[in-house]
Amino acid sequence: MPELSGIEVVERLRKLEPTPAVIFTTAFDQYAVTAFELEAIDYLLKPFGTRRFLAALERTRSVIELRGVLPPSTAPARSFRRGRTRLVIASSCVTATLS
Repeated sequence: MPELSGIEVVERLRKLEPTPAVIFTTAFDQYAVTAFELEAIDYLLKPFGTRRFLAALERTRSVIELRGVLPPSTAPARSFRRGRTRLVIASSCVTATLS
């Protein structure tokens, strides 16, 4: 990231209410402890596979549901497909499926 590191971005995001759920994706393992200290949901080391990515998304969705802070979505969902993976992004959650 040109201006801020991912860690710095998450430090700023933690000031929001509700705190966003964050998954780090990086090639550097030395920041993992700091990421979890900042309450990251997961930390994916590149290269990672589709199944690992989907597991991280599912874990994130579970955490968001447990927090009980899913806001109502007013924006239309966007859908992307790459190979066998379909990613649906709405303002309140992300859903991924592997077909």
